[in-house]
Amino acid sequence: MRNRRKNPNLGRIIIKKTEPADNSGGYYQFCKVQFKDGGSSYAYLTGGLPLAVGDFVVVPVGNRNAEKTGRVTDVFVCSAQDAPYPPEKAKFVLRKSEKTAFPEKKTTPSSKQRPKKLRLRCRPYQ
Repeated sequence: MRNRRKNPNLGRIIIKKTEPADNSGGYYQFCKVQFKDGGSSYAYLTGGLPLAVGDFVVVPVGNRNAEKTGRVTDVFVCSAQDAPYPPEKAKFVLRKSEKTAFPEKKTTPSSKQRPKKLRLRCRPYQ
């Protein structure tokens, strides 16, 4: 058994942010990801994954990098100057998802669509 004093990183997980291997000439492959139908799309580096429009992917979201599934709406190559987001700050697509569609929304009728309750007015019998 190794002593932790000799190797302080023993047992720790070290995560390094890597650049895609095919970044020759300063070009980057980005994709736009949408998280719901009709929602905004956000730019992510593909990291060399072979992605196509319509693929579902898992990407990190927010400060805590929570994994979220979204649909690819665009795939493009650009230089660092033309990138939609600075490449050194951009996040990478983690992997392709098994999902093939967004979940169906549960529709509840709004108050305007609900059928009106019948009001029975009682009249005194004559």
